[in-house]
Amino acid sequence: MAALDTQKDFDGRFRINELFCYADTWKLALAELVKQQNTVLMDLRSFSARKPGCIHELNTLVSVVPLHYILLVVDETTDMNFLFQVLQKAWQQRRGNGIADSVDGHAIRVCKLALSADPVKVLIPELCDVSQ
Repeated sequence: MAALDTQKDFDGRFRINELFCYADTWKLALAELVKQQNTVLMDLRSFSARKPGCIHELNTLVSVVPLHYILLVVDETTDMNFLFQVLQKAWQQRRGNGIADSVDGHAIRVCKLALSADPVKVLIPELCDVSQ
């Protein structure tokens, strides 16, 4: 993690850092990465109970990241009832651990993408709102 290149290039863009994780390392990498970020985008299209890795990631996000820094992307293939169950359980665990949000009244943002929508045009404004 210390070797990641986090400096901006001369044109203001950030370099891409790829982490190749295996079953025994991805959870540790996730926990470290989310501690360092002020915006997290998670793609939950096709999310369901059959995605245990995503469930773990959601629990980690809710337990570590201020909620107003999280943007979840969903569509009509997302099992929204199950997603809200997972988030509710994670929120209860967060509160049980005595973690309070730094900004009252903010919550996780959810952006629903339509199949016909241009994801870039929809997500860029949402990401800008989350990162402020």
